[in-house]
Order: sequence, then C-alpha cells, then structure tokens
Amino acid sequence: MRGRDRNRWVAWVLGGAVAAQGLMLLYLGQLGGRVAVQTILVFVALGLLTHQAWVYRGQLTHRVDMILVMLALGGLGMIIGWWIDFGWQPAPGWMRLGQANPHPWSFWSKVWSWMTALMLLGAIPPSLVWTRCARMARLDRRRWVSTHVIGNAAMVAGMIWTNRWIGRALGQLAGSLVVGAHTAMLAGMVIGMAGGMWVGEAVLGLRPWREGPVPLEDDGD
Repeated sequence: MRGRDRNRWVAWVLGGAVAAQGLMLLYLGQLGGRVAVQTILVFVALGLLTHQAWVYRGQLTHRVDMILVMLALGGLGMIIGWWIDFGWQPAPGWMRLGQANPHPWSFWSKVWSWMTALMLLGAIPPSLVWTRCARMARLDRRRWVSTHVIGNAAMVAGMIWTNRWIGRALGQLAGSLVVGAHTAMLAGMVIGMAGGMWVGEAVLGLRPWREGPVPLEDDGD
C-alpha cells in the first residue's frame, strides 16, 4: 500500500474507532432519548475531526500523531476493557443512575484492570508503527524512555486521576455518569501523556516539544 493510501486508510480507522466509542457508551450507560442522540452526535463529530486531523497531520506538530492514536484506538480498547470489568454487562446500576459508589475507590484497582490493559494494548502497537513520535524515539534512547515509559505511565495516571477529579461533574453536564467518566478518562490520557513526555524530555536533557518539521514516514507515492 502506498504511503498516501495508507494514510487515508489509517485516518478512517482512527475516525471509526472514535465513533464506535459513542455506540459502546449507549450500551454501557443504557442511554436513551436526548442523552443518547447527543452522545452519538458528539462522538461522530469527534471521529470526523480525528479523521481530518490525521489526514492533515503533516501540517501539525508531530505530537498529534500519538494523541490521535491514543484517543481513538486506546480509547476504544479502554471502553471494551471497561465492559469486561463490568462482567460483559452494562455499567452497574449505581453508575448509570449517578449514585455514590458503594465501593471504596482504589487507584491500583484501576491500574490492574482490563480497562487499562486494553487501553494500552489498543494504543501502543499502532503508535509504534504509525506515529512520528515513535519514529523519533527509535533514534534516541532518552527520547524512547520519555515517549514510551514516562509518557505511557503518565497517561495511565492522568486517565485515572482525571476521572476521579472531574468525571462526576462531566457526567452531570452530559446527563450520564458513564459518558462523563469516559470523557474524563480520554481527557486525562491526553493531559497525562503530553505532560509526561514534556517532563521526561526536560529531565533527560532533551529539548521539550522539539520544533521544526518531522517528515511523515513513507508518505509519498
């Protein structure tokens, strides 16, 4: 497959993965009515935005590659893992109804979960092949550590803590605690990964947010 054809194919895969998260939220949250419609519309719109961002990523910072893959395939893996954690059932009743969690909150129970495992499984392999960040990391051991170790660890932490801090508030705005929690985790993934990579590069003596164009790999005819 030629570089440009592959680029368009990947764009549709990523956009579709984002839109599919909206469908999964309908099931997990048992959504209906206005909340269901607005959830689907928002995630379809985000899928189209993801598609366009990937197509034109050559005009954007190389960091956008990793962010798009993490949000699309990492986010889809995360919500499928969430479904497994729920016992292949919709979210528990207390969560769908926005009630208080009857179980004590535990950071490590979120780390060692199918939700986190499938998020990483969905995000990391494609990012190693498709992103400019990974391509740069292969050329420098320090950048490899900042991208794949510090960045991924910070992404997991950001996903969990952002949901802890603002998931319920977003759920009230969205009309569903399930939608709010998933949205908060997606935001936390981006904040954690971007912040972790920046800090990692600075600590390891690299220039954070390196400027200058990074050519797309195999993107010609």
